[in-house]
Amino acid sequence: MNPNASDQLLVESCLEGSQGAWNRLVDQVIGVVHFAVMETGWSLGLKPQPEEVEKILSEIFTELLRLDGAALREYQGQSKLSTYLAMLARKIAWSEWKKKGAVLHGGEMGAALAGEVDIRETGA
Repeated sequence: MNPNASDQLLVESCLEGSQGAWNRLVDQVIGVVHFAVMETGWSLGLKPQPEEVEKILSEIFTELLRLDGAALREYQGQSKLSTYLAMLARKIAWSEWKKKGAVLHGGEMGAALAGEVDIRETGA
């Protein structure tokens, strides 16, 4: 059995419109997603402010629902849902801070966030 089957079922329930499933998803991943946003800010040499972080978190969860849940539909259960959403969160956070003129310090995370490295599920 797929070790991430419960994550897949949760995503499927969210895509079917279950408010309870959406609440469970948010509760399950909010800590990891929040840390990913903070970590991305720190990697850019920023001191993320609470209001900026809240705006980015809102953008991340909105992105999950945009285009009929396209970002959620891409999740195939090859990694933990939290891993998949953390990578999505880093990419969105980097993009949001880049819009504000933040300069990336480089490294593998920077390359991945810039789209130079494939950040799709890795089986982690």
